[in-house]
Amino acid sequence: MALSVTKIEGGSDNLTSISGKCKIWGSIRSFDHQYHKKVLEHIEKYAKGLSDIHRASCKFEINPNFYRAVRN
Repeated sequence: MALSVTKIEGGSDNLTSISGKCKIWGSIRSFDHQYHKKVLEHIEKYAKGLSDIHRASCKFEINPNFYRAVRN
């Protein structure tokens, strides 16, 4: 399995203020589709748990495409 965080966006100014919104993009590749789904479920559960702890909201979106890992 390969997990890549490809982009983090949190605010638009150059000051040290904390943004009210943060977006994280990434991809997951695996050889097993069931394992792939399980990893996504764990990530969503973890993200929502963290947001609950900090009294924030979390919107978790999944692109339904499943790309298999490549063996080189």
